[in-house]
Amino acid sequence: MSYASNTDFLAVLRRSAAGVRVASMPGVDWLLAAFARIGLITLWANPDNAPSTGNVATTVWLKVSSTDWAAEGTVYLWDSDAEAFAPATPVLWSRLLGATFAVAREMDPDASRTLTSADLGLLFTNRNSAVIEYTLPVASTVDGGMLEFLTTQNGLLTIALADGDTQLNWGGDSTTISIAGAQIGAYLKLRSVNGQWFVISGDGEWLLQ
Repeated sequence: MSYASNTDFLAVLRRSAAGVRVASMPGVDWLLAAFARIGLITLWANPDNAPSTGNVATTVWLKVSSTDWAAEGTVYLWDSDAEAFAPATPVLWSRLLGATFAVAREMDPDASRTLTSADLGLLFTNRNSAVIEYTLPVASTVDGGMLEFLTTQNGLLTIALADGDTQLNWGGDSTTISIAGAQIGAYLKLRSVNGQWFVISGDGEWLLQ
């Protein structure tokens, strides 16, 4: 049996103090609500008006058929070429998801500094021959946090522990590590677990110090 958007709905069991009752919801509407719930998109559900504020590049406008979800809504995404919302297409979905993940992978300027919890999830780089040093946040204050480091050709990064952290677990007991760009560059991904920083992936040339 094929899916028919005008007649097929998801069954929902809704709990309340009085017990459980059966309800229904259109499939597309439920899926977008779930994506918004996990933070993948910003959802604007409105039968008439497009979003007028906020980050429209990462907002999905669900033009609901009615306020009681009587039928499947229509999905609109931001078209940057037309500078307006338009019916969703694969190209527009690609742009939206690209904008979403670009926020999480913002490239940091090439400058030495001490990192904080606000820097978690960012990619830090060195694209020139000067040595750039980053000092990690105290591991116990950012448990589960991740940081990424990248050098391009001839770049060099030094990554150091914060004062108070005594061990850096990446195959040795060093307090700093350098990654050298050499001819093709190098990459390192770190994660804080139980008060220590661990290397969880990487390639290129590393130097423990």
